[in-house]
Amino acid sequence: MDEFDIVKKAQSGDLDAFSELVRRYQGSVRASLAVRLSNRHEADDLAQEAFIIAFRKLHTFDTNKAFGPWIRSIAFNLLRNYWRKHKAIAVGDAAELDMMIDQQINLGYSSDNEAERLSLLKRCIAKLDQPMQELLRLRYFEEISVREISRSLKLKHSTVTMRLHRLREGLFTCMKGQTKASLMLTREQEQLVAAYLEGEAVSKELLVECHKDPKVLNHLADLVAMDRLLQLTSPEASGEAFTDELRERLGAKSDPQFEAAISGNLVNRRRHRMQWRGALAAAACLAFAGLLFLMLRPEAAFGQVLATRDIVWSGSSLMPGDSIRENRLRIAHGYSEILLNNGVTLLLEGPAELEFVSDDTVRLHEGSLVANVPEPAIGFTVDTPNSKVVYLGTVFGMSVALDGSSEVHVLEGEVKARPLRDKDFTHLVTNEALMIDPQQQVTAIRSNPDRFRRALPGRSATNPEYLHWSFDQESAVAESGGTSIDGMHYPGKLMALNDGEGPVYQNGQFGEALYFNGVDAYVATDFPGIGGNRPRTIAFWAKIPRDFSVRNGYGMLGWGLFERGAGWQISPNPTAKEGPLGRLRIGTVHAPIIGTTDLRDNRWHHIAIVMYGGEAADLSTHVLLYIDGNLENTSIKSVAHIDTQLDHEDSLPLMFGRNIRFGDDSSPVDEQFFRGWIDEAFIFDTALNQNQIKHLMRTNQWAGASTGD
Repeated sequence: MDEFDIVKKAQSGDLDAFSELVRRYQGSVRASLAVRLSNRHEADDLAQEAFIIAFRKLHTFDTNKAFGPWIRSIAFNLLRNYWRKHKAIAVGDAAELDMMIDQQINLGYSSDNEAERLSLLKRCIAKLDQPMQELLRLRYFEEISVREISRSLKLKHSTVTMRLHRLREGLFTCMKGQTKASLMLTREQEQLVAAYLEGEAVSKELLVECHKDPKVLNHLADLVAMDRLLQLTSPEASGEAFTDELRERLGAKSDPQFEAAISGNLVNRRRHRMQWRGALAAAACLAFAGLLFLMLRPEAAFGQVLATRDIVWSGSSLMPGDSIRENRLRIAHGYSEILLNNGVTLLLEGPAELEFVSDDTVRLHEGSLVANVPEPAIGFTVDTPNSKVVYLGTVFGMSVALDGSSEVHVLEGEVKARPLRDKDFTHLVTNEALMIDPQQQVTAIRSNPDRFRRALPGRSATNPEYLHWSFDQESAVAESGGTSIDGMHYPGKLMALNDGEGPVYQNGQFGEALYFNGVDAYVATDFPGIGGNRPRTIAFWAKIPRDFSVRNGYGMLGWGLFERGAGWQISPNPTAKEGPLGRLRIGTVHAPIIGTTDLRDNRWHHIAIVMYGGEAADLSTHVLLYIDGNLENTSIKSVAHIDTQLDHEDSLPLMFGRNIRFGDDSSPVDEQFFRGWIDEAFIFDTALNQNQIKHLMRTNQWAGASTGD
């Protein structure tokens, strides 16, 4: 029967018709909730509650629309209320790791495809061999502990734990449509993940690995989500059993608790109506107590801070996990990712000021944000001093300049926008943008998604390997200090093209420095660089002359292959079409990030570029720039996967002062050499944080060094 006809019959009170709707959509609703809640029974309680509310409000449903998105939006509203009532406070390693996993799942999973994931998971289970199916039955359907399984099968506890891990990995690989796992964790990481999923106390060690390597957290979140879905594949959790139980509840109209059930209270948490008995004095006391509670209860939270990077707050300081209770957030510097009560995630880049108007509306007074809006929050609105933008799709970026002009860029999906004084909206879709000036004139502009940071990078490690070129030796060879990388040091040879002058030692920030003339001077090393998507930090002092020439910008230092995403080169930007000249530029070949501070002032500046590694490493989300210890605002952020190539026959090792585009010494070429000064260059094999960078800038030593190099 057509869904339209089924809904019509259900609206007329046909319980059989509504039960058919439950059968069709219970999988989608239950799977969406199950992956976001660690307790499957709590998820099923919420799912049943969603269908009860839908049954009660079915007369309000627009039959011209699809039933699926509507019932999922009800379920997600209940889920948000559940989160508010049962908000976890991250105290200790286990709580922090659990919160990180839940956040990763919430950000990475769509509510409209989890029924398909569940169906695919069941098909993959059917492909398992008999021993694996038996292990699955014992652990997930019979809920027998690993210890009891070990005793029954006469196997070591660790053996059963790893077999369960291989079972999950095999199912995950099958769901991805692969013949073997494409994501390789270390053996130690696999053991930690396997132990964690069996409830062992390894959170502290696993948390360290997740901070060190984001791909561990990503994969762990995927396995946890699948683990939660596995609980829905047991016969006990069948869709028919769910539908039958719900039908019994809906049919129990004579049950005095039915009205309480459909009012939105969970099973086992229903409120009992207070009976009207007692003296007037007792009633007065209760009234006074209620008034006192209303006066003293804390203000409702607008949302929660998920994460920050190098944040400087103006006003109240908030930490990750804190609730947002003031109606304005002010950021002087840095980044903050926040989750609103309606499920919307906002990434704010300072300086910024954001006002919370209502559950579904915020006002951006200054700065920029990226909004990631789930389907249930369609209609979410961002106001600015001169405009209104309403979400109709997936992801959009907004900015408000100091003069009050606003820009909106649709990164994915659709929005509608208008000046405040107009009634008519302009619709924008992916890769479209417009500007509304202070006079509220609307202009279509070129979409520039590179302006907006769409995710925060991970955190830094504490015991890195690193190399350090001090340029203090005043010889033809610049020795490298530091701990070494992979057990090797790489001295730099001072080179000159065609018997030219080459680099010259001059006064630096710490001792001597090297001056590069922009014509023939460079330093060559055998250090291949840090490759692929491995994390890294490059820090050094640089001085750029006021008469900077675009022909002498490329190549303060760099390595890799001159192909998109395959190189790694740092320069004062010499290409006007890509961004403002003379600003710090990190490029992976035709895909740059460009800062906002003009370095062309003939003064020493400390420069640091931090890349957080991982399989999903992207130039727009995993790279931060620092000038003189301060997080640098960026004018351009290219969306480009980072995969620095070291093994190609045309890949070049680390060079100072020379553009990696030109590896041929046969003749001078414009844009081949950098002109300016470089001093105290460090390369770390991990991502440093701001405090570590500031310490390095002040002391010229790694924070963990005891006596220097």
